[in-house]
Amino acid sequence: MPKAPRIPSADGKRLTVSPPLNKAALAGIAVAEGNALRRLAQECFEISISVLLELGLSRSDTAVAIKHALRGRNKSKPSLEILGRYSQVGDMLSLWRRDKRYSERDGVPKVIPIYGKGATFERLARKCAPGIPVKHVLDIALHQCDVTLSTKKTVALVGSNVLIFSKKPHVTMAALNDNLRNLAMTLTRNVKLPAEKKSQGFFQRRVSGFMTEKEFLKVAQALRPQLQDLCDIIESAVDTAKGTNRSKRFNCGASLYLFQDPSDYYSSKERMALALPRVKD
Repeated sequence: MPKAPRIPSADGKRLTVSPPLNKAALAGIAVAEGNALRRLAQECFEISISVLLELGLSRSDTAVAIKHALRGRNKSKPSLEILGRYSQVGDMLSLWRRDKRYSERDGVPKVIPIYGKGATFERLARKCAPGIPVKHVLDIALHQCDVTLSTKKTVALVGSNVLIFSKKPHVTMAALNDNLRNLAMTLTRNVKLPAEKKSQGFFQRRVSGFMTEKEFLKVAQALRPQLQDLCDIIESAVDTAKGTNRSKRFNCGASLYLFQDPSDYYSSKERMALALPRVKD
C-alpha cells in the first residue's frame, strides 16, 4: 500500500492525508452497507406487519398484500380515496371559519342553518363535498369534528378545525400510509440535495428523550395549543383548490405528532452501550 502523502500546512507543520481506499476495501464497505440496508428493509416490513396484525389483518392476507406490492408496477393509492371524504369535510370546516359570509364581525364562526339558501351548512357541503349526501357530511361533522347541533335546524363550529378520523382499521391504515408517503418524500428529497444546498431542504426534525408517563402527559397538554396555532398558520397559507395543471400547484403541508415508545428496547443497558459511540480518552 502506498504511503500517505504529507502536505505542509499554513503554520509550517506537515499534515498527513489518509491514502485512498483500494478496491477490496471499497467492496467491503459496499457489502456492509448492502447488508445494513437489507436489515433495515426487514425492520420496515416487520413494523408494517406488526401494525397490520394489530389492526386485524391475517398473516396470510398480509403475505398476499406484500406479494402484490412487490409485483405491482403501478403505485396504488387507495388511502387517498378513503381519506378523500374526510379531506372534503376538513376543507368545509376551513371555509366555514375563513369565509366572511360564515363569520361574525369578530371573526367567530356563525351558527348556521343546516338546510336552505345563503350561508348554510348545506351550501358548504355541496361546495366542498359534491356528490356526498348532506346528511352524511353532517354525520361526519357531528361525530368527528368540533361541530354541534345548536338547535334542531342549526349547527355551530365550537372549537378548532380538527377532524378526528374514524377508528375503523382501514381508515387508520389509510392515515398511516398517507403520513408515511409524505414523510418518505421529504426525506428522499432532502437527501438528494447537494451539500451546498442543505438550507433549501424541507424542514424535518425529530426531538426525543426520556420522561415518566406523568411528565409526558403534562408536556403534551402544554404543547397542544402551540401545535394547534402552528397548524392554523399553515392552514391559512394553503388553498384547498387544486387548480389547473398549468398552474403547477402541489399538495403541500405539515404533519405534526407526539410519540411515546413503551417498548423496553431503549431501556436495555446492553443495547444502549452498543448504540453509543465509544470515545477514546
